[in-house]
Amino acid sequence: MGNLVRAIRSTVSFLSPALHGRGASPALDGVTQWALVGLCFGTATLIRAVIGIWVPDVVPFATYFPAIAIAGLVGGFWPGIFTLVLSMLAGLFVFSHAGDVPGVSVSGAASAALFAVSASLQLVLAVMLRNLFWQSRRNEYRYRALVQASTNIVSVFDPAGACREPQPGWEALSGMKWPSYSGMKWLDAVHPDDREKVSLADAVEVRIREAASNDWRWFSVRTVPLLDADGKVEEIVASLRDVTERKTAQERRELLLGDLRHRLTNFIAVIRALVNAAKPKDNADVDAFAQTFLRRVGALQSAGDLVLKANAQEVDLADVVPAVLAPFGSELRSKIFIEGPRLLLKEQTIGGIALACNELATNAAKYGALSNHDGQVSIRWESHLEGETERVTFAWIERDGPPVTPPTRRGFGTRIVSSAVDSEQNGEVTLDYRPEGLSCRMSFTRTRTQHAALV
Repeated sequence: MGNLVRAIRSTVSFLSPALHGRGASPALDGVTQWALVGLCFGTATLIRAVIGIWVPDVVPFATYFPAIAIAGLVGGFWPGIFTLVLSMLAGLFVFSHAGDVPGVSVSGAASAALFAVSASLQLVLAVMLRNLFWQSRRNEYRYRALVQASTNIVSVFDPAGACREPQPGWEALSGMKWPSYSGMKWLDAVHPDDREKVSLADAVEVRIREAASNDWRWFSVRTVPLLDADGKVEEIVASLRDVTERKTAQERRELLLGDLRHRLTNFIAVIRALVNAAKPKDNADVDAFAQTFLRRVGALQSAGDLVLKANAQEVDLADVVPAVLAPFGSELRSKIFIEGPRLLLKEQTIGGIALACNELATNAAKYGALSNHDGQVSIRWESHLEGETERVTFAWIERDGPPVTPPTRRGFGTRIVSSAVDSEQNGEVTLDYRPEGLSCRMSFTRTRTQHAALV
């Protein structure tokens, strides 16, 4: 009796999708399957017998088609097969009218064969529908479980961005009730300044009024299109993630960095004023020292300003080199040729290379390739992967300047250039005082994970 009740319950559960389950196909044991077969076959036989009282000439198999379909839909293939066989036997031997001829008539056999073929096709379709039904319920359950496990708010829109059905997540966020946000009216909850930015094709960040706090909060909106069989967009699933804390921290950081840049500029200005005010007049040596010192400070300021502007501890070398050489004037810069890919370096290395470029440019303007009309300077950097590491090289090459002679002593400028990449792994600096022009080559290695993170 318990198995019969379970069979009835399984039938009702299947035929009532509104009864929410976990989406898995019900596993019926053997006894319950036989109970389901008995239920379907017995009900169909009873109905056929009752109908036969008033309509004696009714087709013998008429009431068994629904029984086979229900057995296949609820129990699967084998309950459907057993119901089909029992139905065929009952219709053939119980409800067929063979007249006075004992046994099975030719017409009855033909009717049974036709019933078997038709019912078999019906059973195959029923089993296919059963599999599709339970697969769709599994997919729906997984989708709902993922949505519930996620902190994101999920909503569904049509290809034009209109809302066509109630969205519980959107209602919980905005406080709007259906159908007040139907169509494009859901945009009423978006900040007026951000409505033009809303796009269901690209990821955007917009402000949405939150009902709980009655305040504007930042949300990152990402969308995924759902395509039909022809590849056309049928629906768009939008995921909203609260990024208010990140945006607030970013705005606070930008404000702080702006203040730091302003303070850095003022600090350098104070240093310049102190140096110019303190140096004695009409002293060429002191004046030359002051200019050299201020150029070094300016090189550090340029590198530091780029670091602060980039809002990071890594800066593109292609931005630093031109900034450091800018104070030398357009006439000298026209003789300097810069070439190299995008290369992000950490703050310490950027500062070292910036100081080295300033020293090399100062030396070239006084004694090297930038001191005459024909001289030129080539600056080039590149990187190569070597196994698990990346080799970075930076070259400063002068040509067509006055003949170069090696220095007799190691000055402060030489020490600055030689220590430019000391903060990097395997940092090396080579100074070659060639007669045709000075050559300075810097190189160092870094791991490929560092390269992937920076570049």
